[in-house]
Amino acid sequence: MTGVILGLVLGLLAGCGARRSPGPFSGSAASANPGTVTKPATAKQRRAFEAAAALDHAGRETEALGAFKDFVQRYPSSALTDQALMALGALSLKWDQAVQAQGYYQHLTQRFPGSSLAPEAHLKLGIVSHNLRQYDASTTSLNLALATLTLPQQRAQAHYYTGLNMRQLQRYAEAFEAFNRAVETSSDTTLIQDAQGAMDTLVQHQLASDDLHQLANRYAATPQGAQLLLRLSQYHREAGDIAGELSALQQLVNLYPDHPELPTLMTRLATLQSALTTDTSTIGVLLPLSGEGQLAGQRVLWGIELALARLRAEQPGLDIRLQIRDTQGDSAIASSALHALVTEEHAVAVIGPLFSQVATDLAPLTEELGVPVVSPYARNSAFPFLSSYAFRNSLTDADQARFLADYAVRVRNLTRFAVLYPDEPYGESLKDTFIEHVINLEGKVVVVSAYPPDDKNFGQAIKRLGGIDDESVSDLLAGSGTRVALADTKPYEAIFLPGYFDRVGLIAPELAFYNITNVQLLGTDGWNAEELIVIGEHFVEDAIFVDGFFTDASAPSVAMFVEQFISRYEERPTLIAAQGYDTLRMLVQLLRAGADSRFALREGLLQLRDFPGVTGLTSLDQDGNAVKIPYLLTVKNGRIIQLN
Repeated sequence: MTGVILGLVLGLLAGCGARRSPGPFSGSAASANPGTVTKPATAKQRRAFEAAAALDHAGRETEALGAFKDFVQRYPSSALTDQALMALGALSLKWDQAVQAQGYYQHLTQRFPGSSLAPEAHLKLGIVSHNLRQYDASTTSLNLALATLTLPQQRAQAHYYTGLNMRQLQRYAEAFEAFNRAVETSSDTTLIQDAQGAMDTLVQHQLASDDLHQLANRYAATPQGAQLLLRLSQYHREAGDIAGELSALQQLVNLYPDHPELPTLMTRLATLQSALTTDTSTIGVLLPLSGEGQLAGQRVLWGIELALARLRAEQPGLDIRLQIRDTQGDSAIASSALHALVTEEHAVAVIGPLFSQVATDLAPLTEELGVPVVSPYARNSAFPFLSSYAFRNSLTDADQARFLADYAVRVRNLTRFAVLYPDEPYGESLKDTFIEHVINLEGKVVVVSAYPPDDKNFGQAIKRLGGIDDESVSDLLAGSGTRVALADTKPYEAIFLPGYFDRVGLIAPELAFYNITNVQLLGTDGWNAEELIVIGEHFVEDAIFVDGFFTDASAPSVAMFVEQFISRYEERPTLIAAQGYDTLRMLVQLLRAGADSRFALREGLLQLRDFPGVTGLTSLDQDGNAVKIPYLLTVKNGRIIQLN
């Protein structure tokens, strides 16, 4: 609009003669398309145009709009028509009439393609089309503008809007280049900041690794190249590709020796170079073998060692060695040991840590070193979610609760439940997951009651489930002499009892004492002990519970494992021993199938499906969690037997 007003002033100063000096109004359509006939502006046309421009200058925009429209209609081939169309476009935009503005700019560029205003009109048309979300059309107009525009700031605008179009069309590498050209061309601080911000967003969130690599090479030794290489290294790190990260960082430090983060980059580079050296015959073991947790750690190690012994018997010449480190149940010691296993022993993978806290604390180092770490337990942690190299070969408490709810509703057709749980994090978590899954299956949990975890008297908690003792029953019957089982009147068919055998064994008889009978008792792996039957007697008969391992399972592989474990260590194997056993065999299977690096082994673990272990068929999901079907157990005639 400023150009129009300036032209008006100059035109008035020049007078209204038939011949005029070149200026904004003079001869602007003279070089129009040869197919378009244009005529020099007559005095009458100049007066009409200048009157319209004067209205605009005076702020009488509605009248100016009408006057310019009238001019275009009356003089479609005048040498001033292109300027009238430009003015109409500007006025339309001022009134937020983008479609109308688009029409005027299109009219100008199509009818007067050789006009000196055509390059700017293409630019305006490109901007308007972008705002109307016509990204392909906008890009075409902007390319035409860039072919003829000479003013740097206008060219910067064209590049910037081209970048916006490419981003919307998900052509992110082209968008980056367009924004970069806008930064290089512009002198407008705001536009530079906007374009730079758009480039940063593309680099951090939208450019794929191939684009990052291509652009980093194209912009080598420029500030943009450093940014691209740094993001490329992060991209490979997030993907767990240690070799890719190493390559990007090596290129970064070579090309940018003055990079402000050079000390940190060099430290990371040294770690990667050490970590990338891998001995595919060495598997690390990271367990608590002294201090708190040593008994559990020792049993896992026994399972691992038995697995290796059997594999060597089955596959003579098998070249697999264990490097064993004692964590002492301490995260700092475990961290140092993990670092040594990778950088000194060059272990291809590590079995451990065992417990949740240490595993959680080690997750960042697992990611940094790029080594698959498979915990045979750590089931009450988010360990697998904290690193792309962290895995867990164990049922979680949540897995058990979901499986049990699914079996009760879908197979046993139970729909109404009570929950009696220990008031502690373990019980709370199982209670919440069970209730959530029952509701998702369209069942109902009608009553929930908690008991202090250290109590041995559960009467108050059981009464909240609706239980009453014999004396209260007698009072209700008013001397009728007939005993009524409350199972006929209570609103639930089953009770979920998360907990351990010592407490559950005491609770089951008390339920009967308070006249809660003829209900299905449901439990978790804490029930799976012969002591449950000793303590609970016949009151736990027909109870149903789950576990990740069952020593009396009918599968021949389980029977052989149990027999050899007892022969070797003179005790029956536990769940964690079995999970250690399966974990070692799982890793060796993948190594023998061709996994020749830590990254390849990680990819193999993520694709593992239906591995036949003594803890059942095991798959690993994309988060690194084991997907297993638990053993479904019950008590029949005073013995724990397998249902599935």
